[in-house]
Amino acid sequence: MLILLLLLPLYLSAVEQEPPWLIYYNDQAPIEAFAPYNPIILQSARHPPLAPLLEQKKKLLGYVNIGEVSEEDPWFVEAKERGLLKQENPNWPGSFGVDLANPVWETLLLETIIPTLLHQGFTGIFLDQIDVALEAGMHLEAVRYIKKIREKFPKIQIMLNRGYQILHEVGSEIDYELIETLYTTYDFKNKTYLLRKEAEIQWQLGQIDAAKKEFPELLFFSLDYWDLNDQKMVDAIYEKEIAAGMRPYVSTIQLDTIPARLEGQNRFLPRHILTFWDSKVDLHIEDSLPHRLLEMPLNYLGFDLIYADVHDPLPDMSQRYDVCGILLCFQDKTAVKDPSKLIDWASRAIDAGKKVVILRNPGFLTDLKGRYTTEDVQNRLYEKIGFVNTQRFIEYPFGYTVVSQDQLTPFERNYPDPLPGFYVTKVSDKRAISHLSLAVDGSIESRSDLIITGPNGAYVSEFYANNYDPILYRTDPRGLGWYLDPFSFFQQVFAQEVVPIPDTTTLAGKRIFYATCDGDNWNGGTAIEEYRGQNKYCSEVILEKIIEPNRDMPISVSIVAATVDPNWVARKKSQEIARAYNKLPQVEAASHTYSHPFDWGFFKENGQAKELLLLGHYPDGSWQNSYLSWFRAKNQEKGYEAYSQNNWGYVVPRAYAKKPFNLNLEIEGSVSYLNQFISPNNPIKLLLWPGDGRPWETPLALCYKAKIAQLGGGFVRFDSEYPSNLFVFPLARKPGGWIQPYASCPAENSYTNGWSNRFYGYRYLKATLENTESPRRLKPIQLYFHSYSGEYQASIDAIAENIAYIQTQPVIPIRASRFCDIVQGFYSLKVEEVGPMQWKIHDRKGLETLRLDHAKSLEVDLAQSTGVVGWTREHGSLYVYLDKAEAVPTLSLGKSVTDLPYLIDSSWEIWDIRRKDSEVIFNTKGWGKLIMHWSIAGNIREFVMELPNDQEFTLRLK
Repeated sequence: MLILLLLLPLYLSAVEQEPPWLIYYNDQAPIEAFAPYNPIILQSARHPPLAPLLEQKKKLLGYVNIGEVSEEDPWFVEAKERGLLKQENPNWPGSFGVDLANPVWETLLLETIIPTLLHQGFTGIFLDQIDVALEAGMHLEAVRYIKKIREKFPKIQIMLNRGYQILHEVGSEIDYELIETLYTTYDFKNKTYLLRKEAEIQWQLGQIDAAKKEFPELLFFSLDYWDLNDQKMVDAIYEKEIAAGMRPYVSTIQLDTIPARLEGQNRFLPRHILTFWDSKVDLHIEDSLPHRLLEMPLNYLGFDLIYADVHDPLPDMSQRYDVCGILLCFQDKTAVKDPSKLIDWASRAIDAGKKVVILRNPGFLTDLKGRYTTEDVQNRLYEKIGFVNTQRFIEYPFGYTVVSQDQLTPFERNYPDPLPGFYVTKVSDKRAISHLSLAVDGSIESRSDLIITGPNGAYVSEFYANNYDPILYRTDPRGLGWYLDPFSFFQQVFAQEVVPIPDTTTLAGKRIFYATCDGDNWNGGTAIEEYRGQNKYCSEVILEKIIEPNRDMPISVSIVAATVDPNWVARKKSQEIARAYNKLPQVEAASHTYSHPFDWGFFKENGQAKELLLLGHYPDGSWQNSYLSWFRAKNQEKGYEAYSQNNWGYVVPRAYAKKPFNLNLEIEGSVSYLNQFISPNNPIKLLLWPGDGRPWETPLALCYKAKIAQLGGGFVRFDSEYPSNLFVFPLARKPGGWIQPYASCPAENSYTNGWSNRFYGYRYLKATLENTESPRRLKPIQLYFHSYSGEYQASIDAIAENIAYIQTQPVIPIRASRFCDIVQGFYSLKVEEVGPMQWKIHDRKGLETLRLDHAKSLEVDLAQSTGVVGWTREHGSLYVYLDKAEAVPTLSLGKSVTDLPYLIDSSWEIWDIRRKDSEVIFNTKGWGKLIMHWSIAGNIREFVMELPNDQEFTLRLK
């Protein structure tokens, strides 16, 4: 369904001056369009990402139809199987009434429907269709339901739609009362909007006045429907609703419209690129080619990918002012039902000012039945990009050679000999540029342009960007790599010259360094010779050999709660060791969940029932230790083997199963239990994801609601075994809109074949650290290991060797939770261009560094800038350090070099800077020796200070 975006007046109550509210049953509008509204009512199944709305402190009410179930509802099948469905609503086909007197519906509502919404992140619920129940004579049941909801969920916001007959009984149980169709109504048969009769309006107003007197704290909202093209009538309805003391809203009957293009909302530079994944081929967004191959280079350039399933309705791009481009890049097997529909949609996106980029399979070459899309249909899009496809495929291009190419190729690898097959494509627009052309003996007739950029997008022939192969990616990655330089390619496509790019690798002019230790095998014994006969745990060895000697290295240590809980698998010294860790000031306490799930997807649906088949395989026992569980497992051996072979190599879906899987226990429960081992003034605020690092949206929402930062998953290797940018994952994944930062560097298990051999292997981390620093700084440095590295001397030596190397590098040490704040800022940050080479930076959260490429001849104009601490240059780019004391800094570039003091780099964070002539005052805090370089009166000066770790100081320099 397309959304209609119109500019509507935003009326504020003259009495309360409350912000406008919104009801929106769609998922296509950009997050910026929601900025003025609070509260916001959204559908439970189809809605925009909740995380950025919650960041804006929005009250989000999830739609709950108390009297009906729709075919679109996730619980429809269960409701149908349990015999809850009654007559179909003639006005809304596919929606069926339910019997409120049936206790099964009550249980489903209280135990499944509402908890599911709250787990998604909704802060409350909107109860609709209560009048359906009242008209069916279920007065008592309706009252009972509302009171039970309030009793079970005392802290959520509840909005009730109408229900005048019971308001005097439930008014104290709800927060908001919605008056739907106060002045208007809708004729479903004739599909027309109508004005209500005056008597009907006055009757409703009488009901409202009585409720206001009885419940003065209750807030009243109104919702009317009208044709939004009739602006005069829309204005009149708003005026009437305001006069009646309502908080008004007027929309179409579909409620898929949002007042858009509020003045100034499109002033920000577009940073989003829309791409697609294929739910029938990829299975998960994280397995799609855009995520695996393209998102990291685009993140580096400051872009954020947003994903849509290509089999869902195509989104309306006409008003997506936050989107600058469309990316079509699919696996070989992807096809769509109607290729021409996708082609025409992409063509309209170009008409709306978006650039369309095609790499590998564009998704529309064939339909689902394997029928090829004709040349003329494909060329409707290709010609807008600037080329034509002759539909002639050269399968064996013997005799073809490269006749022209530029700096985009080759990048990491040369094209193979013989060359890969290709469709013959030719530049047709004089504004388009061919970056790679092949021909036979240089003849013009045989020439084919295989990499093309134009004013409306770009095209790369299917096998000419890289040689990625999903099987070789896991089995033999040494031969994989990019032919095309993706960084320069995308930079050229999106015409990026000098523009501020949010940077997550750098702070105070230095490369970020953070360290994490996951508590896997916390209680395992060590094989190190010097500890023979001492009953030393792996965790003790890590503490003595790695943590304690490095007081200047902040490190986040995550413990699996089960390993320190005597009711699970704790041993004699488990808790004592945990307390010893958390007494050290450099240790940031973190959770590694309660039972350490390996395969998060296993538990998303029916996890407890599925796990019954595997309980006999847990080496530490399980929550059903009986002959029955052993017998069940033995009788399911074939299924068990299939599971263990196909799911990341894990033998069981989690490490420990002393209790049935409970998501709340894994997240908040683990944090609560582990907090007993640390100071009450410093509770746990970080969770490091275990296992495959792919939790679904609900665990992430629970972390957010508990104000717990989280990190983990992904893959980063860049060395002789993984010799390509292809193996550097993007910044984060975003299930359900919740941002999960990926790990920045590999752990030791990546070098030791899953901790099975080569226990010295982690010493090879250095190559990845160097390759992700130069020629581009792609990632910060992360030292990432597990407690089980305490098992062998070789693994301890490898960690120590990496620490020694990192200590030689110009880094700024920070905690892992601080890095999570920086990543969150990457996604929220908005850039507003306020003048030539001048920008305001909004909503950056913890991110404090901007990178500007192609700025060699430019300097920061400090006199015209605000909130700038300093800047430095690395790898040909300008890195600008912002002052976190300035909420909305301004960055201005010019040609002149300033004499005012500014920071070049610092090993500690610096903020709240105050300049006066050649003097500068600032606050600072950090770890290790404070080493700073400043430009003062045009001279570069170094300052070195020995100050206590992690304490704030105010310094003055002259």
